[in-house]
Amino acid sequence: MLALAPVAGAQNRFIKHEVFAIDSIKVLRLDLVDAYAPIIWDGNTVMIKTEVRLYNGSEGILEHFLKSGRYGFVPDTSLVGEMLISSADKKRQAIRTAKGECFEAIDVEVYIPDTFAKQEEHIWVRREEDHKE
Repeated sequence: MLALAPVAGAQNRFIKHEVFAIDSIKVLRLDLVDAYAPIIWDGNTVMIKTEVRLYNGSEGILEHFLKSGRYGFVPDTSLVGEMLISSADKKRQAIRTAKGECFEAIDVEVYIPDTFAKQEEHIWVRREEDHKE
């Protein structure tokens, strides 16, 4: 889901939700470029809500970076029972226009099912009594 809307003081903004199925996942690892707020919820998926506010840039610039995947996430389930969710664009070069550099404020919330418990800073493990093989 993608929504562009004006915000007081900001030229452009969008809010995006991405959902990841974790049915057989025992370990969830997060490797995100931006700081994020983990939120425990009663859902059975991981949902990432991203809000971007772009200052000094046009709607067209923001749309370009949305289409390029700048603010997206990539799941990796190559290890059995584990999922790594990473930022799609790990370098994120500064956005520059003829008018100068654009500032982007990015807020990320990661909704993690209440069947998982935090093990380390960016690692969440499903509680054994909640995991169904």
